[in-house]
Amino acid sequence: MERITNDTKDVEFEMNNNMEATNKLLLEMVQNQKENNENLIKVLKITIICFTLLFITLVTGFFVYESQFETLQTVTTQEADTNGGNAIINGGDFNYGESESSNVE
Repeated sequence: MERITNDTKDVEFEMNNNMEATNKLLLEMVQNQKENNENLIKVLKITIICFTLLFITLVTGFFVYESQFETLQTVTTQEADTNGGNAIINGGDFNYGESESSNVE
């Protein structure tokens, strides 16, 4: 009987040691995960800042480049010559007479 209780105590002692070791490993894993998350957040912040600066630089460069050119706005009017009475305007070209689509038999 005494041997069984000693064996039981040894098993309980060993189980406690295993649980302590497992708990230590889990705590280390949690700590490492927190550090990894903090590092990832730092990298993301730096990436966002870099992309924002790049975007601002590109937009500024575009406006500086485009400001070199003058913008002229002209309005052109074109009057159709309809003296024949049957002028047809096709894509900017003037056809006098019947259109090609009306010649379909």
